[in-house]
Amino acid sequence: MWKKMAANEEENVKDTIRRCVREEMINFREERIPRRLGTENLLNRTRYTGEMVKPSGKTSRFPIGQWAQERKKKQAILVQANRGIKELEGQISELKRKRGLLDNEKVHLPRGQHVVTRTTLDENNCDKSVGVSCNIAAKRRKLTYDAAKKIHSNPSSTEPEVQCATANGLWNTLVTNIVAKSVSTFEKSSKNFLRSVSVLYRGGILSKRKYCNIRSSESFDYDIPTKRRKHTEFEEGCRVPALIPYKDLMKFIEVQDIGKLNSIPQATSEGEIENESEEVNANLLPVVPGHYIDLKEHLLQMADLYLYIDSHKANFLTWFGKDKGHFLVAVGADGAPFSNANEACAWLVSFLNVSERVASPDDNFLICGANCKEDHPSMLLYGKLLKSQMNTICKSNFYSKRSAVKV
Repeated sequence: MWKKMAANEEENVKDTIRRCVREEMINFREERIPRRLGTENLLNRTRYTGEMVKPSGKTSRFPIGQWAQERKKKQAILVQANRGIKELEGQISELKRKRGLLDNEKVHLPRGQHVVTRTTLDENNCDKSVGVSCNIAAKRRKLTYDAAKKIHSNPSSTEPEVQCATANGLWNTLVTNIVAKSVSTFEKSSKNFLRSVSVLYRGGILSKRKYCNIRSSESFDYDIPTKRRKHTEFEEGCRVPALIPYKDLMKFIEVQDIGKLNSIPQATSEGEIENESEEVNANLLPVVPGHYIDLKEHLLQMADLYLYIDSHKANFLTWFGKDKGHFLVAVGADGAPFSNANEACAWLVSFLNVSERVASPDDNFLICGANCKEDHPSMLLYGKLLKSQMNTICKSNFYSKRSAVKV
């Protein structure tokens, strides 16, 4: 070092020290970088200086200022990129929160209470909830409406637009997910079969054509522009439930258990008039087309039905001062022009306990039907059989599924 200082005596001490320190730093740097020839040495020096180093025999300074500026620029770019990433993360977090509000988050009642009792509607009044107070029901309705408002409206809309969009969203949800599916389910349910049977037998049994006309008029409309029938809708997308088709309804009725069907008793020929009017075979008249059911079995079945209705509808039956379960029954027969022989006979049974409704066809039940006159020998023979059954029934007490029964 002192030799270098002696080489230039005109330099002052400070400049000499600076020059020596600088040269030592350059030497230290060059010792850290392996000496290589050509392009590789220049590239390694460029990595430390931050810029391309021109081949030169002279030693150059390390551009610390330029390096600091470049470093500062890169840090600014990195900070700006991090700020954009944070904004994206915030948006993603907000979307996740909204998705959780729709899918995963539970509805909380005021004061942080969870739902303890589910909402159940009154069967007789769909506007009334059962099992919860009026205040809780009102709070649940408000929470439901507020959640629907966030889903189906935007903050920039006016209040009338928000109300309209929320109502449309709720109605569309109910129609699509509940009402439309419920209509299809109801059409295949047992309730719809019973509803169709009630229409078929109301006021007397309907013919196939009359039943199909009623079903068509209730469930379908005629579209004049397309000249085709379409389902009747009380609201868009909500069609009226249709009655069961006649063919399926007949299959349902045929499989019902109404008891054993017995053939009409075959009568014997006892007079010359009968021998002349009937084809007698071995003193036996031809078998009369028709059937009858057992009286005792039918009366017990109907008594059980009437007791069930009376337990759900007050004063449905009148006991005429007797004990509950003591029924008064009337049996009668009548004939009318019908079928190929132009005559038919029917035996009916009625419960007098229904009071004035005994005159209604809905409370008169068929126990025997035959294709003959009411004074035919077979009908007279069935009348004797029915009389003996009635005498046996009046002297006995029976028990139905619900209580003791006396007829």
